[in-house]
This record gives sequence, structure tokens and C-alpha cells, in this order.
Amino acid sequence: MNLYAQFSAPGFLHGHSEWPAGMHALMGPSGSGKTTLLRSLAGLGSTLATIGLKDSIWQGPSHDFLPAYLRPLAYVPQRPSLIPFRTIGQQIRWIQPDSTVPLVTPPGLALSDFWDRLPHTLSGGQQQQIALVRALATTQPVLLLDESLSQVDHIQRQRIMHWLFETRPASWILFSTHQLSEALTFSDTVTIIYEGKVFPTRTPEDCLIHPDTPETARLLGYCGSFALDNCHHLLIHPDYLLIGAFPDKGEVLEADVTSIPGPSPLERTWRAVYHNQVVQWRAPHAARETTAQALTLLRAPIVSFTLNDH
Repeated sequence: MNLYAQFSAPGFLHGHSEWPAGMHALMGPSGSGKTTLLRSLAGLGSTLATIGLKDSIWQGPSHDFLPAYLRPLAYVPQRPSLIPFRTIGQQIRWIQPDSTVPLVTPPGLALSDFWDRLPHTLSGGQQQQIALVRALATTQPVLLLDESLSQVDHIQRQRIMHWLFETRPASWILFSTHQLSEALTFSDTVTIIYEGKVFPTRTPEDCLIHPDTPETARLLGYCGSFALDNCHHLLIHPDYLLIGAFPDKGEVLEADVTSIPGPSPLERTWRAVYHNQVVQWRAPHAARETTAQALTLLRAPIVSFTLNDH
């Protein structure tokens, strides 16, 4: 049984998606509709959508609108909505008054250090982590995270995301992100949203193998394409290729490959020419050679569109 949402005109979002129990990434550029989708699930957005969980319909054309406070979920927006005049301890115990029940807290966060402090004395990243703890204290089955760790430092953010993915403190966890590596690493499925279009929810592997459009291919990190004929194009992803010919590891493409130092000492800018077609990308300077006569493609989807004109 799934959490599901269907959107249609005249609302901004259009399309539908379903999420089984698990951890799911919503990925797209700023303004694409990620927050709109999460707010709609939370009962804070458009009433036009059809939304439900399992056999319970929260809203729809022929059903009453279930208000936000009756939906079995916790929603954490990007800006922590902590109560300014209550200490952290007071806010959490207001949600979970039974002090004998252990609080669920992410690793690296010493809650006792913040218990008697007011929100304005905390940094933005600390407030975001406290807001996550407060949401988990509700013990609701659905947890919605709208860029909820954007101000947390990278190491702690990765630690928390790994912890959420491994421990699953809620049955359904949906999080929005701009970071491709985060979406692919810490999710069971990825839902791409672009200019209000909600694309079909897929596993991370399936998203990479079957990008739907040039826009979603770009979002997934593909940097260009080579035309094989008028209808078929080979997508190139800098994370899924080797410089040189390694036939035992992947598909070898004969191409003239050169590189120059990139904007960072740790990067190089690479350029591959195949049948007078050019693809260029940046990648960590890990290759032994800076020129080659071939690329080895570890993943090379063949699609009906080109990336080189975008």
C-alpha cells in the first residue's frame, strides 16, 4: 500500500506519483515544484490534487479535504518553525510529554547541549537538526523533509542522511534535494520534478539508465551526447566513464580525448571528439593520462534526444 498523489490542471503541478514505504528523493531545480508537492501532501497547498495513504483518501474531487493537523505526518520546512519563546526541551516535551520514552535523535547531535536554550541562540544548522528531532518525536508514519538540512555542514548532513536511510525512523520519508549524489545514494526511489511536471517515480538505477527528457538527463549529470544516427544518441556521464580503452570494463568508444587544467587544482576539463562531435565535461583529476584515443563507457544509455543543443 502506497502514499500517492495525482495532480492535474489548473494547478501548477501535473502528473502523478506513488511511493511505497521507504525513503524517497524529490529532485529538481529551484522553482520546479518540490516544495509545492510536499506542502500539498502535508495539506498546506492546493486542494485540487488527489492525495491519500493506503486506503485513506486525504483529499480528492469526491472526498472531503482532510486538514493538515489530522494527517498522519510530520512536515519539516527549510526554515525551522521552532517556537521562539519556548526552550528546545519545552517544545519537544510538548510534542512527546512522556519523558520515559527515549527520543529519536540523529548521530552527532547532543540534545542535552540545547535542551534549555531558546531557538535564537542556535545556528541555522542546529535549528534544522532540532526541528528534525521534534518531527520525529511525533512518531508519525510519514516524514516530509523540504531541504530540511540545507544549513547543516556537509559532514553532519551526510551522517544524518545515512542514518535516516539505514534506520528508517518513519515508514515513509520523502526529502527534497538539489544534490544528485544525495538523491541517488540515500533513496529507494527518485521522483524528478521539472517546471511542474512530476515524472514517474523510479529507482536511482532506473533513472540513470532511462532518462525521460534532455532536462532530466541534465539533472542526472549527463554532460552531452554523440549521435549514432538520426534517431539514436549515446549519452555521456562523467562519473561513468574511464579515460582510455578498457574493454574488460565497459564499451570502448574510439574518440580523441584531451584535457586541460580546470578551475580547481583537483579538477580537469575534458574534451572528447567523436566523428566531429564534441562533448566536454569537468571531472576530478584522477586519470594517469591527460590525453587518450578512446573512452570506456561504464553506462551509456541510447536515447532519442540530443543534449548538445541545450
